[in-house]
Amino acid sequence: GAPPSTEAPRVAAVQLQLRGGGTAPADLSSLVAVEPGQPLSVRAVRRSIERLFSTGRFSDVVATGREGPDGLVVVFELAPAVRVARIDVTGAGALGRSEVLAAARLAPGTEFWPERLVEARAGLLAAYARRGWNAAQVTATSEPAKGDEVVVRLEIEPGEPTRVTALRFEGQLGLSSQQLAKAFGLRVGDILDRTRLDPGAEAVRTLYRDTHHARARVGSPRVTLERTGAVVSVPVDAGPRFTFRFEGNRRYPSAWLGGALEIDPAETLDRSVLEREARRVEAFYRYRGFRDARVEPREVQSPDGTRAVVVFHVTEGRQVLVRTVQFDGRSGIPEEDLRTILERVIRDRTPEAGERRLEWDPLQPETRLAAAGRPDTPDPPPASVFVEEAWRDAAEVMQRAYRELGWVDAKVTLATANEDVRGSAIDARFRLDEGVRTFVRSVRFQGLPPGLPPPALPMLRPGVPFSQTRLDEALAATLRDLGRASHLFAQVSSRADISADRTAADPILIIDAGPAVRVGQVVLRGLARTDEALVRANLKLVPGQPLDPEELFESQRELLLLGLFRTVSVRLISPDTPEPVKDVVVEARERPRLSGSIGVGYSLEDGPRIIGDLVYPNVFGEGINFTFRGKLNYVGWSALPLQDYVNGSELQGLNGLDFNFNAGLSQPRIWQFLPAKVGARLTFTAERVHRPTYFYGRVAGLFGVDWAITKWFQVNGSYLIEKVLVRAQANVEELLAPTRQTDAERLRFPTGNFFLQTLGAGMTFDFRDVPANPRSGLLITTSGEVTKDFSAETTDINGNNPVPANIFTFKLSMGITGYVPLPPRAVLALSLQGGKIFPLITNSLIIPPKRFFMGGATTLRGFRIDALIPQDFRGPYALERRACEALAWAGGCTSRGLTLAAGGTVPSEGGTIFELAKVELRLPLVRDFELGLFFEAGNLWYEERRYKPFDLRPVAGLGVRYVTPVGPLALDVGFNLDPDVQLNEPIFAVQFSVGVF
Repeated sequence: GAPPSTEAPRVAAVQLQLRGGGTAPADLSSLVAVEPGQPLSVRAVRRSIERLFSTGRFSDVVATGREGPDGLVVVFELAPAVRVARIDVTGAGALGRSEVLAAARLAPGTEFWPERLVEARAGLLAAYARRGWNAAQVTATSEPAKGDEVVVRLEIEPGEPTRVTALRFEGQLGLSSQQLAKAFGLRVGDILDRTRLDPGAEAVRTLYRDTHHARARVGSPRVTLERTGAVVSVPVDAGPRFTFRFEGNRRYPSAWLGGALEIDPAETLDRSVLEREARRVEAFYRYRGFRDARVEPREVQSPDGTRAVVVFHVTEGRQVLVRTVQFDGRSGIPEEDLRTILERVIRDRTPEAGERRLEWDPLQPETRLAAAGRPDTPDPPPASVFVEEAWRDAAEVMQRAYRELGWVDAKVTLATANEDVRGSAIDARFRLDEGVRTFVRSVRFQGLPPGLPPPALPMLRPGVPFSQTRLDEALAATLRDLGRASHLFAQVSSRADISADRTAADPILIIDAGPAVRVGQVVLRGLARTDEALVRANLKLVPGQPLDPEELFESQRELLLLGLFRTVSVRLISPDTPEPVKDVVVEARERPRLSGSIGVGYSLEDGPRIIGDLVYPNVFGEGINFTFRGKLNYVGWSALPLQDYVNGSELQGLNGLDFNFNAGLSQPRIWQFLPAKVGARLTFTAERVHRPTYFYGRVAGLFGVDWAITKWFQVNGSYLIEKVLVRAQANVEELLAPTRQTDAERLRFPTGNFFLQTLGAGMTFDFRDVPANPRSGLLITTSGEVTKDFSAETTDINGNNPVPANIFTFKLSMGITGYVPLPPRAVLALSLQGGKIFPLITNSLIIPPKRFFMGGATTLRGFRIDALIPQDFRGPYALERRACEALAWAGGCTSRGLTLAAGGTVPSEGGTIFELAKVELRLPLVRDFELGLFFEAGNLWYEERRYKPFDLRPVAGLGVRYVTPVGPLALDVGFNLDPDVQLNEPIFAVQFSVGVF
């Protein structure tokens, strides 16, 4: 009989229990917000359930309370989620495994409950019936696997398929049944694949549209099952075949007016469509000064209804143009600016001229349309055409322009438009009531949270013109700053107190800040192999710290950059509920444990070969990615004439095996070093190649480190150790010019044995607005590398007569690139680059692989890749050519002289000094396409004493770019403005690249 207590009971204990028995994992206790010794809170219980459920480990979470000896005991009963470990499919028949799983709506790793077997069976039966296997039988069963997992077995017996015994087109066909059947695609005798019915009907509609049956109707195909098969019936009504004409048009040719039509081939050509197109042609005339133009559509059908002609009868009338435009009351904005606004509005509303083609051109049903003729005189300027609704729209735009500049009470109206009938001219007049210009005097904030500084609002600083648009921008900026300060549920309204004389405004921002939100628990979901500590280290969210919504997106981006996950979602639990503490769920979908491919074939160059690649992401769950690519071939059985250069016995057994292996480990972020953004990579390469002209073997290991110190400053370092063996084949006196880039890179090594180490480092200062597609900013790069030999020797082509060589060099290069935005959307890019190689000991050999090369998409685009001959080599090469041309016997020529005299080119040996200057103007075209106009000048030198900084090779060209999120796809044509005819340099080169400087 005692009244119930209004006080919440105190919690004596909290228990976590698994449904069906068992102890809950200890790591779950941190997700429970209910604390012993504290009063029971419904909010805490709800948050605990949300946190536990968001882990994805449970199918149900139930909270109950019971009285214990010491008070209230809160029990959370957890039902573990059962997941699909594996799906075994037998007898799939007509459907592939992926199609079976899609129809059954099952996938490994997804949650399982018994009803899913019934759904899977129903989905599979429906899928097989759609594909024509109506007699299919499906059995779906499950059996327990390890832990809370099950194995699902799908046993399918497709049975006999249902075939099409007849295909009928019913109604007024207009075309032959053979034409319709060919377009439909499904033939008599085919399996009744219902997924082909609707596409077949659409193909028939397309056929009718292409043959200009603009009112054709094609109904949904009907299927009638009979004892012997299925009959497919398609109802059609072809309607008449249309042709179009224009009559009465003198100023514009019919083909030109056709560009003003916008008939959608999918539309039914009824009276409303014809009237709409007639009004469109009228607008075409009106926006060219023909105010009284009238267009009437008429349709005439043949007696049998199979043909129809639509005639647009045009009455052009007189062309009346604007003679004068006056702006009465104007003083604030220059008249030129108002005229520009008028012209822009009219131009934007002017219908397009002719020469635009539809897929179905209604103006020429029989033959290909000839090139559209243009009118004898050009269209008048937009501002000289009077269309009343467009001019009233221009008045509204002028009024908005005034108010944006501070004339808050400005009004602009179209006052009069008087027509001089005799002179065929119009005199128009706008009335401007500008009023007083209002400036911001001060900005006040009401309700700003204590301790939070007022946001910087440059758009409302004292002295700037006041406008409602500026006030709206300030409101949005204030709301954004409050969100960044953890007031996620803030609301901001605004008003402005304007002085009596309308010259000053005092904007007021009224703030309802709401709670300052802090991060509660961060719940991870979807991790199977990844170390939880790795994920948490890459998050910007720290429990207990203020919640910045930008950190949600930044955390998601950082996790995706690891390359471990297919998708990552970072979101709030109950994001719309205002609370001082919000829990965060990080849901990740891991990449497959192992992926790759393998192929076997025969190459004329390599002989029989095996090619494969392998990707193993997230090794040991530590964010380390392993990749492998390899090729193994037996060159002894290749079609190359190696026997002419090599003793055949040298290519027998294991000696006939060539290979190219590349394995790498990479970790984009070493999470133990976070927040320092340090990444590392380790690569191992092994290669053995036989060619008719050379033998090449290389083993190398590379270790690299990248450190993003700030968003704009990054450093990197690397250490490379490599052992290289190069031989020319016997009977080959001098290596021929390589025909492929890979051969050219290999043959940069002279014949000999080289055991080298290279230590490199670089710095990047990146102040660009968007690195992938910059429009403004600056990029500064510098790099250097030291190469030192463990041992090195050059030999003759057979590997004999070794001569020791000393290699100890320092290679330095620098570059600076700037981007200047130009109105309206153009960009001017400028770049300067240069580099030099310094020998660190006397008589150090600078081998070609460590030199600079120029030519190609990233340097001089008028030359092929790495094809630029050093400036101090050009003269000697030309002498060799002239000497060869002067000799009666070619035996006295060098191979280089013979090649040049025969019209060929020779490979570049690289240089020790280079410089390069580039200028490019990027102009927008349509959508994501840009036009690039560029000029480049640069050169290479081998000997420092011959270096002349202004002796440069000029290149100019143009190209098209398609802008993508990872950088533009560029197709360029560069022209060599001063080709060296003695070296047979081409006058142009085509370059394709992903990204531009």
